Amino acid sequence: MANLTKPSTLENAPKALKLITGEADITKGIKSAEGRGKSLQKDWHILACSIIAHIEAHRANGVNANLANALVASLPNGVRKNALLDWFCAHGAVTFNDETRKLMFDKTQGTRQLAGEATPFWEFKPEAEYKAFDLDKAIANLLKLADKHLAKPNSEDKIDLDKVAKLKALAPVAKA
Repeated sequence: MANLTKPSTLENAPKALKLITGEADITKGIKSAEGRGKSLQKDWHILACSIIAHIEAHRANGVNANLANALVASLPNGVRKNALLDWFCAHGAVTFNDETRKLMFDKTQGTRQLAGEATPFWEFKPEAEYKAFDLDKAIANLLKLADKHLAKPNSEDKIDLDKVAKLKALAPVAKA
């Protein structure tokens, strides 16, 4: 185990956060962050809509999806980039290239500017609702999937019947 008291470790340690104390100040901070977040969302939506308008306006000149890729890349980690990628694919004349992991201009597609303006990316693909993990339900779902594949076997399936039996013994009353 690492010795955390070594000077070299302490020198590289992150600086302590200056925490906000008191319910009133924390509430004020939440309201401030909410306002800044909404302002950023509006900025990102305007930029995304501007990008699909730019792609359409310059379609004949061999436009590319560099601006769309730049916007996606500029988003901080806490923002749902995949929702923006899906939004661009649905509203801009772009497709996602799995190899390059980038958006590309697709001349076969049109843009859907008004639909894009009406629905920002975070509403277009809403975030999944949080669900607490339920081990019994997960085991039941896994067993159901294994049974489905056992009923119609595929030569590429890899199902160890001993493991299936052990799972069934673990959760005999688990229900999907």
